[in-house]
Amino acid sequence: MSWLSKRTRNICKKIMFTPDEWREVEFLWTQFREFDDGNRYASFGDWARQLLMWGQVEKIEVPFEPARLRREIRSIGVNVNQIAHTANIARSVSAEQVQAILRAQEELWDIFTRMEEEYARKTSGLSGRRRNS
Repeated sequence: MSWLSKRTRNICKKIMFTPDEWREVEFLWTQFREFDDGNRYASFGDWARQLLMWGQVEKIEVPFEPARLRREIRSIGVNVNQIAHTANIARSVSAEQVQAILRAQEELWDIFTRMEEEYARKTSGLSGRRRNS
């Protein structure tokens, strides 16, 4: 009795890659494992088999620009620092300054909320997709 007869999956196929292709596959596999919280695909074989069987490879890009985000956060930080500097010199804070800080905090919250919503919209339903039988 051979080892093939004892296996659930007893058909073996080989696939060949160029070094560049393999680097790309390895990168994708590494990226996928970072987001596979449930370890649904514990091995490369499990992951590759699902890709081949279900035929879905999706690359998701969340369209926020890190440079633009940095600029917005930096300008908010500058405003908060100016208010803090003025408060330290005057030894008091006006109601307008408190409101400015609260607006800045709300603006930051809005930016991150939009990023989170965009990510959720782009990724919703990916883990539950299956081939229609």
